[in-house]
Amino acid sequence: MTVLMQEAEPSRAKSRSWFAVPRLRPLRRGAEASPSGDGGARRSNDRSGRLATVLRSWTYREAVLPPYTAPPSSLVRVGRRSLGFALLGLFLLVYGAAFGLFGQFFPLVFVIPIGVLALMVIWALPDLKVGPVRMLETLFFTFLIAEVIWPSYLALAIPGLPQISMARITGAPFAIVLLVCLSTSSGFRRDLAASLAGAPLVWGLFVAFVAIQALSILFSAFPLFTIDRFASDQLAWTAIFFGACYLMAKPGVATRWVNVMWGMTIFVGFIALWEHHLQHVPWANHVPPFFKIDDPRVAQILAGEVRPYGGGYRAESTFAGPIQLGEFLALVMPFIIHLAVTSSNRRTRWAAIATIPFVTLTVVIANARSGMFGWLISFVLYGAYWGYRRWRFDRTSLFGALVFFGYPLAGVLTVIPVLFVGRIHAMFFGSGLAVASGNARKEQWALGWPKALRHPWGYGVGRSADVVGWLSPGGFNSIDTYYLTVLVEYGFVGFIVYFGMFLMAIFEVVRLVLSRALGDDEETSLIVPAAVALANFVVIKSVFSQEDNHSIVFMILGMLIALSSRLKNVAEPATASARAQPRRAVGQVRRPSLARG
Repeated sequence: MTVLMQEAEPSRAKSRSWFAVPRLRPLRRGAEASPSGDGGARRSNDRSGRLATVLRSWTYREAVLPPYTAPPSSLVRVGRRSLGFALLGLFLLVYGAAFGLFGQFFPLVFVIPIGVLALMVIWALPDLKVGPVRMLETLFFTFLIAEVIWPSYLALAIPGLPQISMARITGAPFAIVLLVCLSTSSGFRRDLAASLAGAPLVWGLFVAFVAIQALSILFSAFPLFTIDRFASDQLAWTAIFFGACYLMAKPGVATRWVNVMWGMTIFVGFIALWEHHLQHVPWANHVPPFFKIDDPRVAQILAGEVRPYGGGYRAESTFAGPIQLGEFLALVMPFIIHLAVTSSNRRTRWAAIATIPFVTLTVVIANARSGMFGWLISFVLYGAYWGYRRWRFDRTSLFGALVFFGYPLAGVLTVIPVLFVGRIHAMFFGSGLAVASGNARKEQWALGWPKALRHPWGYGVGRSADVVGWLSPGGFNSIDTYYLTVLVEYGFVGFIVYFGMFLMAIFEVVRLVLSRALGDDEETSLIVPAAVALANFVVIKSVFSQEDNHSIVFMILGMLIALSSRLKNVAEPATASARAQPRRAVGQVRRPSLARG
């Protein structure tokens, strides 16, 4: 006998809850379930009862499992699919029309939905034993080479589309592959976490800085512009930093990175010499139309820069200006000095020694004080490290002690010509236009400091020049010190976090050097020139505000963290074994061993 289910009558002693699950009891066929749930078989004859019955039947429909339902007809299925494709086509039509009208002005608004869908797809990927790490490393070096070799002011400029820089063309695939590795490989996440453990405070400050960048969008007067700059920074800074933290922890990658940077330095130097001979960049009259950006600043770069007051032509090579070239050379110089001093390969050592005067010549023809300061700081700091290490590990070395303890006198003898010899003073501190540049920084601080106090949480990424409002002689909004840029864009907390991140990284290396954690391994010893390069960066940012070389800086920061992790992994087992050995009592004499003869 077929049995139906009827709602049981609730207990009168208890109040019915809105979320109570009705109890069901069997009802024989032929008896009609009462919509009121009173358990009787009476049928209401009034209209209100009939309406309640209909509404009740719509509300409490019987649940039928899918296997027992009749499948929809083929016509219904075709109709549903056709309707879905029609709605999708309509959406794409409206989306394409809106992109054609407003995409050039608000490109990021149309990229966000695609980015969200891509993140959902990456998140849904299945787990793999090994992620695409080899592809990640290839894209990492591709980004590095494109960042240095390709001029940053030449971008893909197709009519009707937003400008696409080479950093985005090479950085976007790297960021996607990095996210795929994070999403699909537990081994990748484990290795990355182990690498970050080398300097937890440094990468913690980096994450805090990224969070401050994101929060600055809320305080920006032009949020779409700030979002676009924030997205660019995540490709060129954040993804590169975490990628370097993972890749540099693998043996051989840091050495390969230094060799690639060394080779590109020589390439950039020859381009600078060629440019100095032509008095303009070699490709000035050979840029294809789809790479030309309609910007007066780009036209000024292609025309070349001549420093007034007898300064002559200033080479810029593949960079957007001579100061950018000087900053790049200041970042590379510590690594070249390190190879010249410590390389076990005689050919590598002599090649590095020959590269030092070549880099010095490139800095001179660029007439960039940033490069000269980096050159001086590199020799001073690395020389101090070498003298200390030589004296500490070889007390019989008279030369090491002479270098280490004679450093104060050497510093005085170095500062005297820099301060009082006219030509050398001009190379470091400049004259004529350099004095005007110093006065411009004072004016910028006078304009920017009150606005920073008025808005201590910052004005948003990329808004500093417009907020300060200082105009260069060419009529462009400009800021000549990155200290003011960070203070205005990210506020006082962002300033402390950003520069504290680099200072803590340098302090970590100093601590490792003083604790004798550095061994004889040539690759892990690269952590010392990395710290010197970061010191150059912090000093140069006091007189330079452009961000062209920041991707390389965050690569160096990631290298420092990865090498620190490797040094600690080597030092911890040695320390544990040393502690496990029993100590001899005071005055106890070692018993002679016959095995030693």
